[in-house]
Amino acid sequence: PTSMYIGTVTATDDDNGEYGDIEYSFESPSNYFSIDSSSGVIRTDVRIDREDTPNLDDLVVIATDSSKSSTATVHFIVNDTNDNPPIFSKPLYEFSIPFDQSPDISIGKVTPIDVDTPPNAITQYSIV
Repeated sequence: PTSMYIGTVTATDDDNGEYGDIEYSFESPSNYFSIDSSSGVIRTDVRIDREDTPNLDDLVVIATDSSKSSTATVHFIVNDTNDNPPIFSKPLYEFSIPFDQSPDISIGKVTPIDVDTPPNAITQYSIV
């Protein structure tokens, strides 16, 4: 979801008053995240899906007081959710079995594709 809380970066400043006020920003603009300039809270600006965006670039956060600044790097890991169904390569599978076939023999194979990562891509079968 958009505007999802990711985390908070914090910096400290031993100065008092306005010289101790810290403002946060990204060193470079981000297409995915925003940072609250006064709290350091990082939130998503767009929906991030692991199948579309498996890797995100690190972001450098700048903490600035009235005259000095410091940086920290934020690394993002995109976790997978089970948001994609398994898809079969065709809608109908037909297998023939000889009348006198012995039991416990393979007669065919169906293999769906699930773009999620394990354990979200583990498929269970049932015959209905």
